Amino acid sequence: MNINITIDGLDSLVTNLSSKIHQGLLNVAENIKAEEQFATSGKLSQSFVVENISNNEVLIDNNATNKGVPYAQFVQWGRGPVTIKYAPYLVFQINGQWFKTKQVGPALAQHFMEAAIDATAPYIEEMMLEAIYE
Repeated sequence: MNINITIDGLDSLVTNLSSKIHQGLLNVAENIKAEEQFATSGKLSQSFVVENISNNEVLIDNNATNKGVPYAQFVQWGRGPVTIKYAPYLVFQINGQWFKTKQVGPALAQHFMEAAIDATAPYIEEMMLEAIYE
C-alpha cells in the first residue's frame, strides 16, 4: 500500500524551482510518514518508507507483512470476517492474552493515511509558498 504525491507538469512550468520543490516534497513525505508512524504501532509503524521517484514525485510506501501477507491496506480500509481454512485455529495475542478461535469478525477501517495527510496539509502549503517566494 502506498501514497503517491505528484505535481504534474512541474519541470516544464517551474524548472528554476524544481530543486526547492523537490526538497519540499521529500520533507512533506517525511512528515506524512512521521504522522502515520504516530497513528499506528508495531510492524505497521516501523515499515513506512519514503522513496525518491523524480523531481516532482515522491512515494510513501508501507511494506508491513504478517506471515508474508501485506496488511497495511487491511488496517487502512478494514476487512471482513476471517474463517480458518488450512489450520486448526487462528492464534493471536491481545494485551498479553492469547486467543485460539476458528473465526474472527470484521475489523473496522482505521484511516491512518487520511489522518496523516490532513495533519500535514498546512505544511504542504507552507512549503510551496516558501519555494516560490525564496
